[in-house]
Amino acid sequence: RASCRTTTQLVLSVGKSVQEKAIRQLLKGTIIPLWDDRRPKVRKAAQEGACEIVLNRSCGSLFTDFCLIEMDSGTTATVLHTLQWLQSTILHMNIEKLGGKIMELLLTTLEPPSKTGSDFIANFTNRQLQDRILLINGVLSLLVAIMEEQDMELDKKKQLQRDTFAARVLATLLQGKPSVIFFGNHSVDVSLLESGKGLYGKALLLTCQCVMNSEPTVAKKLLPLTVQRVVQLAKPEEGESIAVAEALMPELTKMLKHTDGADDLLNGIETVLQHSYRATWSVSLLPLATLLRRNQNIDVIRKLIQIHSFDTKPVEEAIGSIIQEVGLERFWDFISWEDCPEPNRKGKQNEIISTNEAWLLPVLKSFGSLSAVRPRMHFFQNTVLGLARECDKLAAVHKNKINKARVVDLWSLFECLCSGVPNDFSQLFPELVPTLLQAMGDKRYPKLVTIICGGLQSLAESINDESDRQVLSQASKRLLPALFKLLEMLQENSTTPPKKSVQEEEMDIDDKDMPETVLSAADQRVAVVISAVSKLAFVAPSSYLENLLKKVLQRLLVASQSTEDESDKTFALLNLCQALAPATDETGVELIYRTIKPLIRSDEQPPRVQKRAYKVLLCICQSHTEFCTNLSRLSELTDLLVDGLVTCQVSARHMRLKCMAVIVKKFQSTDTHQMDIIPKILGEVLLCLKDSNGKTREAAYQLLISMANAMNCMESYLKIVAAALGALTPHMRSAAVLAMSRLVFEYAREDMAFQNMLPSMLQTVLVLFDETSREVIKSVIGFVRVSVAAMTEEQLEPLLPDVVGGLFKYHKAKDRFRAKIKIILKKLVRVYGYEKLMPFVPDSDTRLLTHMRKLSERAARRKQAERQDGKSEIVRFDEMMESDEEDSDDGRTLMTGATRFTELTGRTGKSVR
Repeated sequence: RASCRTTTQLVLSVGKSVQEKAIRQLLKGTIIPLWDDRRPKVRKAAQEGACEIVLNRSCGSLFTDFCLIEMDSGTTATVLHTLQWLQSTILHMNIEKLGGKIMELLLTTLEPPSKTGSDFIANFTNRQLQDRILLINGVLSLLVAIMEEQDMELDKKKQLQRDTFAARVLATLLQGKPSVIFFGNHSVDVSLLESGKGLYGKALLLTCQCVMNSEPTVAKKLLPLTVQRVVQLAKPEEGESIAVAEALMPELTKMLKHTDGADDLLNGIETVLQHSYRATWSVSLLPLATLLRRNQNIDVIRKLIQIHSFDTKPVEEAIGSIIQEVGLERFWDFISWEDCPEPNRKGKQNEIISTNEAWLLPVLKSFGSLSAVRPRMHFFQNTVLGLARECDKLAAVHKNKINKARVVDLWSLFECLCSGVPNDFSQLFPELVPTLLQAMGDKRYPKLVTIICGGLQSLAESINDESDRQVLSQASKRLLPALFKLLEMLQENSTTPPKKSVQEEEMDIDDKDMPETVLSAADQRVAVVISAVSKLAFVAPSSYLENLLKKVLQRLLVASQSTEDESDKTFALLNLCQALAPATDETGVELIYRTIKPLIRSDEQPPRVQKRAYKVLLCICQSHTEFCTNLSRLSELTDLLVDGLVTCQVSARHMRLKCMAVIVKKFQSTDTHQMDIIPKILGEVLLCLKDSNGKTREAAYQLLISMANAMNCMESYLKIVAAALGALTPHMRSAAVLAMSRLVFEYAREDMAFQNMLPSMLQTVLVLFDETSREVIKSVIGFVRVSVAAMTEEQLEPLLPDVVGGLFKYHKAKDRFRAKIKIILKKLVRVYGYEKLMPFVPDSDTRLLTHMRKLSERAARRKQAERQDGKSEIVRFDEMMESDEEDSDDGRTLMTGATRFTELTGRTGKSVR
């Protein structure tokens, strides 16, 4: 090895004046004799040295002749080593000579001159056949390496040589018969066969791509045969995986995206529809779909549709890509609803769209909305709705649910139509409006409400052309009143069965804050109608919208002041106010505000009515910021919210806090009147930190931070919050500690003034360790944990006796919150060590710290031992099953609450205490 390295350095360092003959003699006496050395390291050093010399000094002719000799007379191992070495050097040598020999070797191994087919296989032992496959794979790997060489790394001469060689390689690969070796049930390692098939296909694709770049005319003639051969190689034999198809088909898809002549190529790739390719459909249907996007061969598309029942997802993805390219309307022409096959079964004559065809409708909806080719409104109105009417007639006659489901599926294409404005929208949409109104009012198809309202919402959002906007604006005069009536009707249906108790109603969650899967079908329809009204209101004529709003508000006043129970009607009208508020002008906003003020101040209405009134107010504050920025209005809103605390229902807290957050963000720190409001609302905010509703708690935390930012003086703000530590009830004291914990978490690391106040804050809160209330202790432990992480080592050290001693004071809470206490102790141990903490731990609890120390030392020893053995840290099965500790030991309790056993005592039966 030293000789090889020395020779390499010597050859690379000598100048060009040295004769090549001398260098040849040196190489023949050193590196070349060691090329085939039986010692792997010596052989590797010789080949690496030869590679450096070829790449950096012109000695290609010497090694070209040597490689030719090696491939002629060498053993299988020698030839494989030579082929592997040529992968990085062949383009720097005589590629014509070497290329001819490589092609000869490939043809010889693929198709022996004496015997072919099964006779050839039968006359070889397994070892001989395996060696031959290894040679083929070696040649193919070399060809792949040559073709993968980037053009930018080659000069023009080498690039021309590579391109000329590529045409020769492609012709040789297409003439070869890989089926003789790679196909057939012979006892050769399956992974070796799969590797060879993958390399053969990759070499075909790369050489074909190279020829396409250099000689497009030649490549166009050879491309169909290339595609056919790659598809053949991707077919899995018995016992093989689909790894070859997964490697080749995506590459074939990329190549077909940039080629012409889809008609000629389709014949070669259509074979993937055969059931022998079924396992590969997840990848093999992609290149077929790529061609069909341009070719649009109806017969092949129908064959693709027919295999859906055998493997749904790949077929739907392939069909979807075609729809996305050609558009919904064009693809509709490819479908023959009557000719699609269906098993013989009773009732077939009662269906226009069979079960085997129905899957196409959701696919048309999903991918049609993504297509850049928009369907015409004429197509939807006549073709799609015409088919829906036929299905509706059959549903009415035969009383079957299948045809009713088909009607809904066909109508769902309306959302696809409205995802962009159709070209004939201005001419035909006014004619479609009566049909839409009739469909939304049809009680047999309640799902059409969601579909049509969703489509109208999308249409109102995507419309840009002024003439189209005028058409939709005029249509909104008919649509909005109908949607108003529909909303009231749906609201009655969604609130009638069953009636909630007062307690359930108080804890009611807002519809829009809940996921659709939790909401009832009626509530989902209410939400989508409100959204449609809100979007259409933006395009409606302003005068018409103003009159409409006045009527709604008048009815709302009458309903809210009625002596009878009209809460359902009031709630529905508030929904309408919420939908219209963003689109109305300043006068309308003022009217809405004046109308909902009594509902916010009063607790006589059901909780959901007040909650919705708060939501309308929030909508006004968010969509009309200028309405709230006026100083007099801001003062009025503040007084409304402060005075409304007494009458606020439990379920309305969340929306009330969000309204307050919007208003507080507009406070000015220089306005003393506004700053005086913060202490008035702080008590409510603190109590909401302990609310049972998670969204209310988060809204309270956000408002707490907003007040801190508005006040812009953290010291004064902390004094106000800390004053609640002296409250009479443990509930308020616990809430105050939670608020201080959140403020420490948010500001301590960034605000140095806040950082300096941490020691005094911690010392004050530690007094509460003497409490007997569990919720106070829990909050204090949380505050200690946050503070310990935020304070510097110097700040915390004087308080260690109080901190450590306080953690062990209240024994009942200590057992309950042992996990949190242990996390804090671990943090302190990492900073100060066990020796410094041990004097502050009570004698009755020293065993906890001792046990923690033993565990950490044991873990360190085990990690060190495994590191020395070269093993990674692992977790034993019995440890994972029996231990009470977390796998990482990151803050988990030493003793479980249920069994009071630890990892160590679990095996002995002895308790820690």
